[in-house]
Amino acid sequence: MRSALWITLLGAALGTGVLIYVFTTTDFLRSGAPAAPEAPAGPTPAEQRAALLGPIEPVGYDIVLEGQSVRKGPAGGAVFEMAGGREVLVAAPGGWELTGEFVLLNEVSGGFFIAEAGSGAEGAPLYFNFVDARRRLEPTSTENATRIYAGAAEQIGSQGTLPFLDGALEVTETGSDETAVFFCLRRPDGLVFQGGTRFIGPLSVTAMRVGACPEDIGALADQLWLAETALGANR
Repeated sequence: MRSALWITLLGAALGTGVLIYVFTTTDFLRSGAPAAPEAPAGPTPAEQRAALLGPIEPVGYDIVLEGQSVRKGPAGGAVFEMAGGREVLVAAPGGWELTGEFVLLNEVSGGFFIAEAGSGAEGAPLYFNFVDARRRLEPTSTENATRIYAGAAEQIGSQGTLPFLDGALEVTETGSDETAVFFCLRRPDGLVFQGGTRFIGPLSVTAMRVGACPEDIGALADQLWLAETALGANR
C-alpha cells in the first residue's frame, strides 16, 4: 500500500501541538484511540500555561510582531493579520469569550485563549494553536477523514518524536477517529501532554491537556469542537 504524507509545517513551537499535514492520497492505515485509565490530579492552570507556552509571551490587540498583529473583530471576535495580507478570523463560541491574549508564532501560525464567559480571573482559559496551510486540509467526507487522521496518527507514531517549543518530545501513543488525530507526548522529566489536532478548511488547530495521557479523550474532543466553532468562518 502506498501512502504519501509530509509534515510541511510544525510551527515555531508545538507548544500547543501545531501540526499541518499535506496529503496526496487517502490510502492510510487506521490506529485506535488511546485507552482511558483514571487520570491523576493535573497541574494548576498556571502550571499548564507555563508547560504549554514555555518562554513565549502572549500579546494583546494591535501589537505588531514580525509584521503580524491581531485586531478586534465583530461580536467579541478577533482577526489575525498574518504576514502577506492573509487573515484568520476567530469568533467567540456561545458562552465563551476571548481573553485578549494571543500568540504570534510565525507567518502562518498563531494561538488564542478562550474562557467561559463571566469566569473572570478564576477561570482556566483554554489555549488553541492554529496553522494556515493556505490550501484546504479539511476532509471532504467522513470516510476520508477517518483515513486521513489515521494516517496522521501512524506517521506521528512512526517518527517517535514531535517538535515542541525549542526541542522535541517523545511520542508515547497515537490514535484517531473521524474527527481528529490524538497523541501523547512526554518530557524528559516525565511530564506528559495529551493533544488533538483537527483540520478546519485551510487550518490545522490543536488543543492540548497537561498532566495525564492516555486518558478519556472526551474533554479534548469537546475543546476541538469549541475550536471548530471559533475558526469555522475560515472555511
